[in-house]
Amino acid sequence: MTDHSTSYFIQSRPVPGQPWAQHGVRWSWQSKPKALEKLAARREMKPGWEHRLMERITTVVERPATEDATPEETAEACGKCQRPFNPDDPRWDGSARYASTPYCRGCIDRCHDSTDAFHVCVICR
Repeated sequence: MTDHSTSYFIQSRPVPGQPWAQHGVRWSWQSKPKALEKLAARREMKPGWEHRLMERITTVVERPATEDATPEETAEACGKCQRPFNPDDPRWDGSARYASTPYCRGCIDRCHDSTDAFHVCVICR
């Protein structure tokens, strides 16, 4: 079964060439006439800005799931905390793999014992 829902929201920008963005409170409306009414009000509030109405279409798909207990994808995980590695996590203490070690950046960051050149622990090997 596939189900769709549509909502509307407003994007604005101060001058042409700037990126479009939602400013202030991020409202959305299920009714297009209501959204057009809000767009007109926004244009009155900020007449020097450009404003546009955006449409968001969300699709929900329901389907039978498999009944086996094995996960569909097995990702490599940190050797210490067992969180799956996420290469898209750019944070210095995030869940991306630290260099070529079997540990995530978060676990490496939590090691505070490296006070001398001879320090060795499960994280720092």
